[in-house]
Amino acid sequence: DPYFCNGAVERHLLPLGFGSVHNVNEDFYAVQRAGTLPSFDILLTNPPYSGTHPERLLEFCTEIARPWLLLMPNWVYDRA
Repeated sequence: DPYFCNGAVERHLLPLGFGSVHNVNEDFYAVQRAGTLPSFDILLTNPPYSGTHPERLLEFCTEIARPWLLLMPNWVYDRA
């Protein structure tokens, strides 16, 4: 989960059998720019819908050359 918040993603996914969860309190965009993202199979996140986060995440997803799905409220789409 690129958006750490309070770290609950890892706490919730571990008991469900997902033992390798990267949910670290770090600047996702800085890690992305540095090219040091950890390898991953699935991007699972609940991004903040404020500021430019939706656009930046969508740009990242279109560049990773992997399947992805983003669920966002209509108002995020409508504001474009």
